[in-house]
Amino acid sequence: MFLRTRGSSYTIADSIQFTNQNWNVLAGKPFKLQWTHAIEPVVINLWEESGTDLRFLQRVAVNVTGLSYLFNPPANLSSGTYAFKISDEESSSESPRWDYHPATKRPNWRPVFGGLLGALLVVIICATIVVLIKRRQRVKKPQQQNEGAIEKPQEIKLVRGSHEQISRLSRASSVTIVEEAPPIART
Repeated sequence: MFLRTRGSSYTIADSIQFTNQNWNVLAGKPFKLQWTHAIEPVVINLWEESGTDLRFLQRVAVNVTGLSYLFNPPANLSSGTYAFKISDEESSSESPRWDYHPATKRPNWRPVFGGLLGALLVVIICATIVVLIKRRQRVKKPQQQNEGAIEKPQEIKLVRGSHEQISRLSRASSVTIVEEAPPIART
């Protein structure tokens, strides 16, 4: 690769030409344009295919010196077939046509799902805590009612043959059996 000087004689083979072998321009990635036989500075334009012809789309760079330029595809560049045209003060050249497909913007669901999952997790944790507290309260209520009171054993006197006293005995928490002597008859 070399630069031509102004006023030097040249043939068509010595005119400015792109030297890129790969024309795979990708969305969001810089693409290095390279050329040879340029009289500096050069102008680079972007052309869009329209039917079988090319129509001017936009100026990419002016007053470029050297033998390369880093092209960043514009965010608004739509899907289509394109070509670059490069020119210096004495000659111009066209790149091969290349297809371009912008990056598809996938929706970012992470904040949405992250927020929903976080909220759902908080609801589940809160519901679990409420259920556990309610269960604990149900278990503690009977115990709490009897906590301060000291339970006195219920004393039941049994007299032989008393059915009423036997049924009370089955409900008593503790039983003390006291035997009474039958009353003595006085004469």
